[in-house]
Amino acid sequence: KPIVLPDIYYELDKWDLLPQYQDSLMTLVTILNDNPKIVIELASHTDSRASDEYNDQLSQKRAETVVNFLTEKGIQKERLIAKGYGERKPRTLTSTVIKDGYTFPSGTVITEEFVLSIKDLKRREVAYQLNRRTEFSVIKKNFK
Repeated sequence: KPIVLPDIYYELDKWDLLPQYQDSLMTLVTILNDNPKIVIELASHTDSRASDEYNDQLSQKRAETVVNFLTEKGIQKERLIAKGYGERKPRTLTSTVIKDGYTFPSGTVITEEFVLSIKDLKRREVAYQLNRRTEFSVIKKNFK
């Protein structure tokens, strides 16, 4: 089951890692240092705007940005798999999320239909941003 990295969001059409989110990744660095035999997949996602091909490329760049950050912190690149999923895996909220003053209840699936049903344009943009994320999953526990 993928784990959403806390508070790592991307601006629309961007893949750079904003400075305010680097602290969240330091927690992942600690986890990887404490568990030197695990290999993880870093799965990045986009919102539903733009073409499938473009979103696949954009999400791959996002995943690679996180891999680059982790390797700069001393994590072996062979333990990190960057995978962009574009918009194919909309986020399902596993807990209630409050972002920018808007509440999204647990269980909400942030599909394109859901987002487009939101009349308040600022709330809609926050919902889009919830899909622009990176998650990690443990792939192997026997790295040598």
